[in-house]
Amino acid sequence: MASKKLIAAALLAAFGTAAYAAPSVTLYGIVDTGFAYQHTRDSSNFTVAGVKFGETVSQDQFSMESGINETSRWGLRGEEEIGGVTVGFNLENAFNSDDGEADDRLFQREALLSVSGKYGTLAAGRMGAVGSSAGTFDITQATADSFDGEDFTTPVQTMTDRYDNMLTYQTPKLAGFQATVQYSFKTNQKDGEGVEGKSSADRFAGAALTYEAGKFQSVFSYEWLDRSNKSYNSKDGMIYSLGANYDFDVVQVFGLVKYVDGVNSFAGFNADEVELSDETLADLDSLGFQFKGAKGYNLHLGAIVPMFGGSLTGGLYYADGKLKANGVADADLTAYGAEFRFVYPVSKRTDLYCGADFTQRKLDSVKVKGLGSVSGDWKQTETAVYAGLTHRF
Repeated sequence: MASKKLIAAALLAAFGTAAYAAPSVTLYGIVDTGFAYQHTRDSSNFTVAGVKFGETVSQDQFSMESGINETSRWGLRGEEEIGGVTVGFNLENAFNSDDGEADDRLFQREALLSVSGKYGTLAAGRMGAVGSSAGTFDITQATADSFDGEDFTTPVQTMTDRYDNMLTYQTPKLAGFQATVQYSFKTNQKDGEGVEGKSSADRFAGAALTYEAGKFQSVFSYEWLDRSNKSYNSKDGMIYSLGANYDFDVVQVFGLVKYVDGVNSFAGFNADEVELSDETLADLDSLGFQFKGAKGYNLHLGAIVPMFGGSLTGGLYYADGKLKANGVADADLTAYGAEFRFVYPVSKRTDLYCGADFTQRKLDSVKVKGLGSVSGDWKQTETAVYAGLTHRF
């Protein structure tokens, strides 16, 4: 009789827990510290008013780095079930484990409140865009990029960012399909320009459609960057992405293609300035080189291979585009990168890792009209090797 009462009590407790889940709050985080050796070589060749300028500068650096394998971070997450609906939140910030420095925003990485149920999820706050490789709604890169946002050195792909005042709706999965739509009423609340929700503020809109069938996953996304402020780029940005991955068990293969137009940065070049070496046209902006955004495409092919109790991740990246400059100047840009990383889990919470990267970026056919016939090219190569430790809590 006593044993039956114990069984009945256990069943009652189990059903009670399932029907009335208690609210929960979790503190979590990652500390990632490594050592890296980097070799960078810049070479430039310019002609200004018939006079040639050119130099080659090399730099070697060995340093302690934070967040090579995983971004060092801490956060709070929690949820409560209310009548079949789950109300949840996520608050997260990054820090440098090598010097303890953190962003000036308390929750720079994510600060969202969400409501989830049978009709999907609605979230509001600061969060990553579908093509940002960041946060809860990391979709494009997580699906089609083997590194989910590239590796340690200079980026080759064009990705979006985290944005303030974001509203995100994600549908339930239906026959393998799932849609996510986003809109930011003002992408950066701290810049002080424009009124939230008005055309005077820079805004963002994005949408992603994913499909999953067994070991196959695919994604198509579109992102729009409104630039009402037009501080240096008078053109709205657009990013179209199409990618997929397939898990063959012995290897998981990834592929991604992007077409971009009017973006502020392309393959590591920022649209407001192109920095060359200090002694050779250190800033083309001083010569009137004002950008009108970049236009071009990105390609990626990658793989993850389980081996020796860990995993080897590899990725090849290529970018080809043109930087436009309001009729004053333009330039052709190509970039490519090769990246490899091996991660070995020594426990459920701790990983050892090592890797190597190679990146080359080249700016060709630079022309500035009306300023004494400025033209030329610039090339940067960067090689890095690294190793480190990742611990989760």
